[in-house]
Amino acid sequence: MKYFKRSLWLVLAIIFFALAGVGLMLPILPQIPFFLAGIFCLAQFSEKFHRWLQSQRLYQKLHHSYAPKFDAFFQKEKMKFEKRRFQTWYHIMWFNLLLLVYTTIFK
Repeated sequence: MKYFKRSLWLVLAIIFFALAGVGLMLPILPQIPFFLAGIFCLAQFSEKFHRWLQSQRLYQKLHHSYAPKFDAFFQKEKMKFEKRRFQTWYHIMWFNLLLLVYTTIFK
């Protein structure tokens, strides 16, 4: 299974890099998203490439400037999700209680 996943990441990386190359030739096809997806897939495929990518100055600069913002955003979204989940269960509980009362009274 491990080799299948790694092979899948490599195939996806090749496909995305090919689409990025086609995007360089065709003005209607964007190349940057495909290139970034190819880099992501290649980093998932190769641990050595992943370490090399993380050692680059540009990556470190961008990572250190944007990572705290992303962490704060996702923490806020996680709290919103927990609140929505609680509200959903709360509404389901009350609906079931009302349904139980209704069926016992009007049986």
